[in-house]
Amino acid sequence: MIILTSNIVIITMVLLSYYLNNTSNKGIYFGVRIPKKYQETSEIKALDKDYRRKVLYIFGIYFTINNIIMILNFRASEAILSMIMTISLIGALLIYIIIFGIYYKIIKKLKEKNNWNYKTNNVVVVDTTLRKPKRNERYKPLNDNLFLVPILISIIILVLTIQRSEYILNINSYSVYKIPIYQVVMCLVMFLLTKITLTSKVDLNSGNIETAVKRKKKFKRLISIFLFITELEMVALYSVIQLGIIYNLYTKSLENFINGFISISMILFIIIFILIGQGGRNIEEENEGDDLYKNDDDKWIWGMFYYNKNDPAWMVEKRVGIGYTINFANKKASISLVLFILLIIIFAVYDVKFNI
Repeated sequence: MIILTSNIVIITMVLLSYYLNNTSNKGIYFGVRIPKKYQETSEIKALDKDYRRKVLYIFGIYFTINNIIMILNFRASEAILSMIMTISLIGALLIYIIIFGIYYKIIKKLKEKNNWNYKTNNVVVVDTTLRKPKRNERYKPLNDNLFLVPILISIIILVLTIQRSEYILNINSYSVYKIPIYQVVMCLVMFLLTKITLTSKVDLNSGNIETAVKRKKKFKRLISIFLFITELEMVALYSVIQLGIIYNLYTKSLENFINGFISISMILFIIIFILIGQGGRNIEEENEGDDLYKNDDDKWIWGMFYYNKNDPAWMVEKRVGIGYTINFANKKASISLVLFILLIIIFAVYDVKFNI
């Protein structure tokens, strides 16, 4: 299962890397904003084609090596395989960053060299209904209260574990309580992440204002559905595993079914996100109009990391790829990210300690 998970994640990374410029925010090429009238130039098309070729070639080699390593360590403990998977995923991420960084520098120099810019049409647009939808809004995210359901399920599983703890023999306390604790923490993090994400600032830089806002609202609704389904699936999987432990039940078949369902749903969501693009950029709407150009390249370090001291927002839409990122100039957001990473490291260390 770990090998399958590793392959799915790497393949996902390859797909998102390959379709990078088709899924990034409208007008963004390798992290650099290009005005609409320059987006079809032969130089940009050639650069995108060369980038895709390198992505397939480099990731193809990496994917093969990763599978060979996994197969050679097939009989290792779950903790060791998890560690190998983590290292391989970090390696894949570094490869993506390096390839992206090379092409970011190239296109940034091209923009400066060819003066691909608008001198007098630098537009900033704000729409408050994107953060706080009206009650009668047609396209709005799922209700926050729905995300409390997985938290309630996780708490129930934790209570059942405490009640059954005296009947569980030959298993250390960490292994008994690990899954329900993970569940509760994961659900709380997902709840907070969802609230922050769905109220985060978006990039209005495509078509006329009505069209751009409509796209963003559809995208936020889809993001909320994706987050809710993902959380429910993970809670269902962890709950089945934990019930098997505390009641000594055979749950392998059910676990495999849920894992298969998760894999299929993730593949479907990935395909949908690739088709619609970041912020719903590829959703066709009437009255497209001209692009709302905003030259904000200086607010994005390496085209990836948002750093704007004048923006109080915790999170914003990613410029490159699909999803959201924090404002690294916001101290609270940066501290929260560090704490989250430390929490993952602590759980990983304890997992290895009690499983080797």
